Amino acid sequence: MTTTYSTAPHPRPPGFPDGDRRNRERVAAELAEARAGRAPTLFDTLTEIFTDHGPHTLRLR
Repeated sequence: MTTTYSTAPHPRPPGFPDGDRRNRERVAAELAEARAGRAPTLFDTLTEIFTDHGPHTLRLR
């Protein structure tokens, strides 16, 4: 099985011409904070979601 990925730019939602740039800036700032130990990492966030939402089974394939 082969997976291919498009290199075409992601379409921007109408009415938000610079929304993609703002989102990248926000995510970059959150990542910098997490790397500096001042904010939760994605792992922390996912662990919290799984813990707070009751007993479930998570299967990774």
